[in-house]
This record gives sequence, structure tokens and C-alpha cells, in this order.
Amino acid sequence: MAAAAAFLFSIRHAQSVYAHSDVVKSEPGPATEVETPPRKVYVYLDEATDSVFSSLVVFNEAGNQVDLGDGRADPADDEGKRLVASLPPGLEPGKYTVRWRALSRVDGHETRGEFQFSVSGSLDLDESGAEVRRDLIAWLSAGLTALILLVMAAQLIFSLKGSGGSER
Repeated sequence: MAAAAAFLFSIRHAQSVYAHSDVVKSEPGPATEVETPPRKVYVYLDEATDSVFSSLVVFNEAGNQVDLGDGRADPADDEGKRLVASLPPGLEPGKYTVRWRALSRVDGHETRGEFQFSVSGSLDLDESGAEVRRDLIAWLSAGLTALILLVMAAQLIFSLKGSGGSER
């Protein structure tokens, strides 16, 4: 009986030794190129993580941290299997490195990893969540200004011609 209990204990202990948190998926995915800069980065794990000792950080190509400093176990995930970090609006095109650390609530072991993703375009989301293309807005603004100036010049020319014709 004692041998059976010891055997069951060793099996249970062996399972927990090998049960480390592994990444199931991420958003954006590893080695992906996105046109729209993401507002958040998510890492999904196969085990629940400790909310205090788990983290997620995003760096640009220069090695500077670009996330908003809130990378942690996602409080919106009841299972505790998702890490999240917020990114600022206007994230520049380029390569980004995501580094994560997870402390498993199942076995207490820490796992770490990193992956990269790229942003190719300048399409962004403004504060209200509407899509904004900064270069397109600049061109539209310049074109609208030119159109307004053209209309004003035409009005001035026609009004000068009109007042010149009535004096005859």
C-alpha cells in the first residue's frame, strides 16, 4: 500500500515538473508583419500564471521600451492564461521585440521567451478607435487648403470683373 502511494505521488510530482507555461499563440503573431500598428500585444499561455510575477514588455529596434508599462497577466482573462501590454497610438513602422515572463500557478516554475513582429504602415487608431492614416490626412489637408485658396481667388477675380463691368 505504501509503495502504491509513493508511486502515485511520484507520478503526480513528475507531471508537475514538466508542466511549464508555454505560449499557445500571440497577437500579433511571431515573425508577422502588420500594416496597422496594434494597440495591445497579447501572449496566450497553456497554464494559469501568477499575476504579480508575470510580465510582458515591448521594445523597438533601438532597444527602447515602447509599451505603456502595463504588461502583466490580463485582468480581463478569468483563467489567467493571457498576458497583455498596451501600446501607444502612432507606433512607428519597424521591428518590435516582445519579451514575456510567466510564473506558473500550476507548478511555480518561471518560463521566459521573446518574439518579433513588424509594423509596415502608418495606419493608426485615434483616441476614439477610428482608423487614421496620417500621410493621407496630411495630403487631404493640403489639397483642401489649395482648393479653398483657389475658390477664394476665383471669387476675387469674378467680383473684380463684376464691379469693373458695372462702372462702364
